[in-house]
Amino acid sequence: MAVATLLGVSLFATSCERDNREEPVVEKEAISFRSAQSNGEGRSRVVIADDEALQNACASGEGIGVWGIVNDDVNTNASLLDNVKLTFDTAISDWTYEPTQYWIRGAKHDFWAIYPYSAADCSLNPTTGILTRTNITLGTTNPANNVDYMCAVSSRDLADPAASTGPVPLELRHAMSLLEFRFVNAMGFVDAVTDISLNGHLYKASLAFARDGVLEGTTDGVVDILVTPTGDLAEANLFQGQSLTNIDKNISTSHNLFGNVGSIVVLPQEVEGKSVFFNLTVGSSPSNINLGILPITEWLPGKKYVYTVTLTTSTITCDVIVVDWIKDEVELVPVE
Repeated sequence: MAVATLLGVSLFATSCERDNREEPVVEKEAISFRSAQSNGEGRSRVVIADDEALQNACASGEGIGVWGIVNDDVNTNASLLDNVKLTFDTAISDWTYEPTQYWIRGAKHDFWAIYPYSAADCSLNPTTGILTRTNITLGTTNPANNVDYMCAVSSRDLADPAASTGPVPLELRHAMSLLEFRFVNAMGFVDAVTDISLNGHLYKASLAFARDGVLEGTTDGVVDILVTPTGDLAEANLFQGQSLTNIDKNISTSHNLFGNVGSIVVLPQEVEGKSVFFNLTVGSSPSNINLGILPITEWLPGKKYVYTVTLTTSTITCDVIVVDWIKDEVELVPVE
């Protein structure tokens, strides 16, 4: 009997000790981001991982706007990040934002990002997953308006035991189209090419990015009803007064993502049958090329349209190829 009593006391004491132990403290894990390259097949409309131009821009005033919502048994489309400004810190060579937010265990996290950052002209509808950027104006003589808008979406479901809390990849995709004009001097032509401009195209609009972060298809200047024109197809000159002098044979223009000298960022739109003119003056002779009669029906998001303008002593001709807009060093191979 005495042995049984002592055993019971011992078990009770052990049970109490177990019940009074505290659960281990789980340290909160901060949400972080990184730029990413698509793992999809073939070419993609993305900013290459660790792109130096993007990093430099976001280290000197530019930024990427980021939104995040969470869903679990407690939260329904609860806002976690609301247009926070993601910038690049060169001192630590990493992307940063304030204030830091943390992963919610067991919850599904959805993220949206748009470049460039705007404090006032962007909004997210957490129910539909539509990210809207208003008041876009492209194609003016102000170089600051020649902007490449990009969008990314990403998800992480921590209800999955295998899900990581590592940096969220932001696969930024070009929402705009890029026009590149190459000049070929076929006959030793050396007169200056001046007053380069483009007009007659859609240049004011608002964008609405679908949940996949991509704009697809074009119907009469409206991309899946996600591009909303906010102005008439009024004249919009670019690079007017710029010139190319002493053109060597087979010279071609270059493209810089944030400088765009010789290349023009435009809104996706239908161009077939439109009066969209690329104007230039060769020597003292004004000329124009109607891009609407060339064999390109539309300018699509993430595509680069390379127009080659060939000059001779008596003629100006133009042809065009379409490639994926990835990076300025990419080999220009027509998209099949």
